[in-house]
Amino acid sequence: MNRTIGCVTSGLAATLLLMQGPALAINIRDDVAADVGGIANYGDFSNSFPNVGNLMTARGNFCTGTLLNQRTIVTAAHCFLEDDRTITPGLDAAGVSFDAVSTYADRWSDFASITLHPQYGHENNIADMQDVAIIALKTPVTTVPFAEISTQTPTAGTQITLVGYGSSGTGSSGSSNVDNIRRIATNTLDVVDFIDLNTGGPTNFSSDGDTALIFDFDDPLTPGDSQTGSTTALPLEGASGGGDSGGALWAMVDGRLMVIGLNNSSINLVDESRDGGYGELIVFTTVAPLTQWINDNNALIETAAVAGNGNWFDAARWQNNQIPNNSDTAFRVGDPSTFFNVTLNQQGATILDANATIDRLTLAGSRARLQVRPGNELKTVLDTNINAGRLSLNGTLQSSALTLAGGVLTGAGLVAAELTTNTGGRIAPGNSIGTLTIAGNFVQTANGVLSIEID
Repeated sequence: MNRTIGCVTSGLAATLLLMQGPALAINIRDDVAADVGGIANYGDFSNSFPNVGNLMTARGNFCTGTLLNQRTIVTAAHCFLEDDRTITPGLDAAGVSFDAVSTYADRWSDFASITLHPQYGHENNIADMQDVAIIALKTPVTTVPFAEISTQTPTAGTQITLVGYGSSGTGSSGSSNVDNIRRIATNTLDVVDFIDLNTGGPTNFSSDGDTALIFDFDDPLTPGDSQTGSTTALPLEGASGGGDSGGALWAMVDGRLMVIGLNNSSINLVDESRDGGYGELIVFTTVAPLTQWINDNNALIETAAVAGNGNWFDAARWQNNQIPNNSDTAFRVGDPSTFFNVTLNQQGATILDANATIDRLTLAGSRARLQVRPGNELKTVLDTNINAGRLSLNGTLQSSALTLAGGVLTGAGLVAAELTTNTGGRIAPGNSIGTLTIAGNFVQTANGVLSIEID
């Protein structure tokens, strides 16, 4: 069935001569930009969306992504493909910044891997609802809150917020300014349905029958030009512009601000030359149907040992049958990198009999034990936390920080940590008599115990 959406008239839809293109960066109402002295002075300078990142190469912004955890960004698949569907060159030097005003030189992390949804087609004039990709980060990001994805499809009338970097402008000018500033706009979700518009060309602009999230950029001075849904422009009404592709669409869900969509594509129904300006019809990918794929391709795996004794490198030792050992970070597309947070909270001993690298280790069970044997090294990229249980260290523990809030650290090995803090545990060097070496700063508090046996 060939149809129009919302308030788009059949006559207008039948005479459109422009084609769909990738979603651009944030464009805002003329009066809002004027109130701050121009679009260059309008940005998320208070850092309201610190988990929205600027995807960059040395040439600057090319898309926007959202941080789901310390290693994972979700964005759009089309960000990484050329018109002929080949992988965009130069991605091995791409990275991300979460600064509100960002530069490539100050990027927070480069990419370890990029995974595209296997059903994404990258076809002209198709707003593909499988337009999603996962970026695994070479360097974990832990200093900003992580975004949460909604499993619920929103309803029309929901107030939404779109956030992005890249080219920006006003409703009357469209996208023109490029400065790598994060910007915010709001809108009203007008339509939650498939889209199929006759553009006057050989093919329609379509979501291929899949449900999309659709809204337009209403002009506050000419509400009669509204193309679909509500005709009332919100105080921060805006649209996407060049560089926003892959950025999240946000809404309140069950009292929490959550991601409901990903910036997919747009088309201007009023003025072909005014990309992102008044009259822009914006399409976001609905994330609710994609949550399983996103979870399955998450770069960070949370795992725990099962009860009983066993070797670290025995897959049966772990709840998900995956041996926790971080991937190398050599860049690739299509071979997902994986990283691990490990928890030991069940009764039994886990024996490390070869070298392993993970992001984070937590000992949390009173009868849980980890044995690092001589000649072997456990590296935790982030930190090691002993809350309960026992770490018998006769090899090497390399970590940014080791904290004992409880439990026991013993053995004759080496702790190579920038900071070791004993706030409530017990450190008992040696295996009976012996030497435990701590390389780095050491803090012993009144609530921690240092048990030294003297021969």
